[in-house]
Amino acid sequence: MAIPGVIATVADQCQYGLVSVDKEGPGPARKTTRFLTNSPRIAEELGRRCPGDHRHVQLINGRAAAAQRYPAELCEAICRGAAAQLRPRSPLASRDARETREKIKERTTEEKIRRKGLGVQEICTLTHQDTEAWDDVKHVWLDPSKVKEARKEEMEYVRKMRVWDKVPRASCIGKPIPVRWVDTNKGTEAEPNYRSRIVAKELKATSPGDPVDLYAATPPLEAVKMIISHAASGDADRVLMIIDIRRAYFNAPTRRTTYVDIPPEDWEPGDDGKCARLNVSLYGTRDAARNWEEELTKFLSAQGASIGKSCPCVYEVKESVKIAVHGDDIVCAGKPDDIDWLRAQFEKKYEIRVQELSNRKQGSTDIKILNRIVRRTIEGITIEADPRHATAIIEHLELSGANGVSTPCEVQKSVRWTEG
Repeated sequence: MAIPGVIATVADQCQYGLVSVDKEGPGPARKTTRFLTNSPRIAEELGRRCPGDHRHVQLINGRAAAAQRYPAELCEAICRGAAAQLRPRSPLASRDARETREKIKERTTEEKIRRKGLGVQEICTLTHQDTEAWDDVKHVWLDPSKVKEARKEEMEYVRKMRVWDKVPRASCIGKPIPVRWVDTNKGTEAEPNYRSRIVAKELKATSPGDPVDLYAATPPLEAVKMIISHAASGDADRVLMIIDIRRAYFNAPTRRTTYVDIPPEDWEPGDDGKCARLNVSLYGTRDAARNWEEELTKFLSAQGASIGKSCPCVYEVKESVKIAVHGDDIVCAGKPDDIDWLRAQFEKKYEIRVQELSNRKQGSTDIKILNRIVRRTIEGITIEADPRHATAIIEHLELSGANGVSTPCEVQKSVRWTEG
């Protein structure tokens, strides 16, 4: 071949199980086929020739239909050759192997922590003392001073919103639910964005006998796409807005008496023998999401919103405004005046952050909805998947630094397989 590294090989498909039928009955069909490959091992597998010790069915008069699909044995030969070619090289690990390796990596990190005599509670204590800090999401060490500031901010919200009252431990039937901190850097090392959240460790497993009202509804992605479609289908001035409720669960009253431990960051003289009785929902309690769903439903109903029949996470208000609720993210679209009115109602009751996709001065040309990038272009509104997913897939498959190639071959590059 003119292309360096490309091997031409010839095979008779009767040696791989290709059969057809003629007037004498079923029989092997030779169908001599030429293959091109840059793999010596695949070329070996695809080099079988017929010794001529049997009859062949001639692939004429409609009998060639049998050759429209490669026989299974031929496909297996190609896979076998590819596997043999890759074996001497560093193999691409299977999904299970990669997950096992990642678990081993995490376990190794945990063992390093244990060798330092640190567990979850110890790290929390050391963070409180400004000594050590651990990222519970990315599994790396954090700057303890920044984590301490993030925890301080969270505790300010806890006190501001009266998340709990301190009561004598004797008033708690059983043991209070333990609490812990979840710390992470949602940004990068260059542009850090430290977030800390106090969560309850109510780890009781769910079971079929659990009450139905323990669970909160989650909308399908189509519900959010429907709102985006509503924004794209209207007039050019129609607004798409996402409202993020800050510390949403702290706005949801608890529906049962729940006691938790007092974290060190809220410990004061005289707190010995006390625990915390929740006034509102705390992240980590089993019914927190459902409590927030009820709170938000009451709020939207008070604004005159009607609930969707097919999905309880979809609402309509003032006719022009369509709403989809995904946890503490409210995606809505409608006429500018109606959207501004809805935003004002939310601001009266909750602390919110807003993104707006519109041609208005305060709007932007792209926003993030559920980590997807939504853009307004001259052709309409587009949705792009989270770019981080592509990076994660490349890293997970260990393809960082790999080069893309065209198939089945490239004239511009010389591609050769090497043994060993």
